[in-house]
Amino acid sequence: MTEAATDAGTADDDVASDRVPTRTHRWHDPVALADAVAGLSGLELFEKLASGELPLPPIADTLAFGRIEATGAGSVTLSLEPRGAEA
Repeated sequence: MTEAATDAGTADDDVASDRVPTRTHRWHDPVALADAVAGLSGLELFEKLASGELPLPPIADTLAFGRIEATGAGSVTLSLEPRGAEA
């Protein structure tokens, strides 16, 4: 798993660094994931994400993926709840 920290930043350069919101992102090796999903249909990919067989992408933490439903060809539902920098 790979990790990176990002600063949310601020327009005021005089703000103490301990007050600047940060978020740490973790993700799995994208090359290994690409190999794991090679040949899957879009539906199969989302079914594996929904079941936990595949790790969610880093954006899933930022957007707080809730439920993923892959109910049939042409139908995938994602429930998202955006988070603030403090989450």
